[in-house]
Amino acid sequence: MKILNFKTMKTIEILGYFKKLCEVDKLRLAIHLLESKYLHLDIDKDEHIRKLEVKLIALDDSCNRVTNFNEYKYLTYLSAMFMELSEYDKNALVLDMLEHIYNTIPMF
Repeated sequence: MKILNFKTMKTIEILGYFKKLCEVDKLRLAIHLLESKYLHLDIDKDEHIRKLEVKLIALDDSCNRVTNFNEYKYLTYLSAMFMELSEYDKNALVLDMLEHIYNTIPMF
């Protein structure tokens, strides 16, 4: 199921970059975006964050969480691109990112 039926060039670009990230960075970025105060989704964000954090720790036990997101320049760049999107595009893009993560990274 594709969430983004109408994709803007910016969302296509961000999603393309996202899909090229390693699994750990995909999880870091998804957690960061779900924690954003600019994201307004009618989903249980805390539950998704918890699942993603469990998988992140399983993949890389040296990084429990991203303590300083600025250390990850590429993720900071994608996050900045995300902030430029409309609210609709932000919500749809995060849902598409979650779908990609859940379909491509074995969660348990």
